[in-house]
Amino acid sequence: MHFLMDNTNTISCKENQVFLSLVSRVVTQLYDVPGARQVMDKADKLQCSKDGEDAVKQAQQATLVLDDPFTKVLDAKQKADLDDRMNGKEKGNGLELDLILNPMGLAVREVLPGSPAALAGLKPGDKIEKLNGRPISEFTVNEITSLVNSASFKVEASRDGKPLSAEIKQAELKAPKVLDRDLGDGIAYIRIRDFVSQDTDKAVEQALRRNKGAKAFVLDLRNNPGGRVVDSLNIASMLVEEGKLAVAEERLPSSLSSPRFATWRFSVNKDTQIIEGEAKEVSPRKFPYLLNGRPLVVLVNGHSASASELLTGALMSRPNILIAGEKTYGKGVGQIISEKMPGGNGVNVTNIKFFAPNGLNAGDGHNKRSGFSADIPLPKRMPTPNEPDSQINDAKDMLKGLMKVSGIAGS
Repeated sequence: MHFLMDNTNTISCKENQVFLSLVSRVVTQLYDVPGARQVMDKADKLQCSKDGEDAVKQAQQATLVLDDPFTKVLDAKQKADLDDRMNGKEKGNGLELDLILNPMGLAVREVLPGSPAALAGLKPGDKIEKLNGRPISEFTVNEITSLVNSASFKVEASRDGKPLSAEIKQAELKAPKVLDRDLGDGIAYIRIRDFVSQDTDKAVEQALRRNKGAKAFVLDLRNNPGGRVVDSLNIASMLVEEGKLAVAEERLPSSLSSPRFATWRFSVNKDTQIIEGEAKEVSPRKFPYLLNGRPLVVLVNGHSASASELLTGALMSRPNILIAGEKTYGKGVGQIISEKMPGGNGVNVTNIKFFAPNGLNAGDGHNKRSGFSADIPLPKRMPTPNEPDSQINDAKDMLKGLMKVSGIAGS
C-alpha cells in the first residue's frame, strides 16, 4: 500500500481512516517540522491495516522516528486514562521520598493524607532501609524511581531506631492538588502538586484567600510535572501585579509545504489580561492580584517541569519574589491533546514552545534541558522526624530575613 501526497503534503490513505487521522494530526501540528516530515515518510512506508487496533499500533510506530517522548499516539484505553487524570482522577501511593547520594540514603519527606502510604503507617522522616527485600545501596537512582512508582512494593524502614515494614499499593488518590498550611511567624505555605485537573487556579485563589492574614508565602512547585497552561498563567496573574507573564510560539494546523506559526504574548496590568498575537485581545482580569507585595519564596527542583516551569519563569526577577531550591527539569514545550478521534483514540502532539518574559526557554524536555536556575540554591538534608523537609525550613528562614528588611513584623 502506498500513501498519496497532494500538493499540501498531507497523507492520504483511503483504506484506513483511523491510521490517516492519527498520523495526519501529528504531521499537521508538530512544532518540529523536519520531524513531521520524518513521520510522514515513515507512514508512507507502512502497510495500511484494515483493523482499527492494528492501525493505532502502526500510527504509534510512525511516531517512533521522532526524537520526542512527548508526542504520542494514544489508543482508546490510554486516552481514557488521560481523560480521567484531566478530570481529577489520580492513581498513586502518596509517598514522597528524598534521595541523598554519597552515601546513599532514602527517607520519607511527605505522605499525602488518606493515601495508601498513610494507611500503611509511613510518616515523614522514616528512613527507608530496604525495598522488596534489597538494601537501598544495591539500587540505582532510576531503579528506585521505577519501583516506588510501580503498582506495589514492600518497604522496610526505621523510625527512631525501631524497625517497621509495609506493603504499598497504588490506589485512587483523594488528596487535593493544592495543599496549604500555616508555618508560623506570619508565613503561609501553599503547595501545587500539579496543574493536570481543572480549576487548579481556583484552588490556589482559595488558598491565598484562606491565608489572607499571612505576611509572606512559600509556594512549593517541587515534583510538579505540569499540566494545564491556562491555570499556570492564571496563577501567575495572582502573584504578578503588572507585566509580561510568558511568550509562546505555536505551530498552527497547517501543511508541511506551508507550515504556519503564531506567537502569543501574555501579560497583565491592574485591571486586564492581555494576549497579543495576530490581533490584540484585552479582557477583564480573571483573577485579581492577591500577593499584594508580600514576600514570596518559590521552591523548585529537578522534577518541576512544563507548566510549573512556565509559572516559575513568570515569577523570576520580580520584586520580593525569590526562586529557591534546585534547577528545574527543563521542559519548555507543551502538547495539544486531540479530542473526538475515531475509535476513542487520541494524539498528544508537541506543538508549542514557551519562553519566560526575559526570553529564556527551559528546554525541550529530553535533548536540550537547560531548566531554570534558582536564585538561591538550597541543599537537601536527609529527612528526619524533627525536620522532614529542610528546604521548607530554609525558605521560611529566607522569608523571615526578607520580612525584616521590608519592615514586616511576623506573628
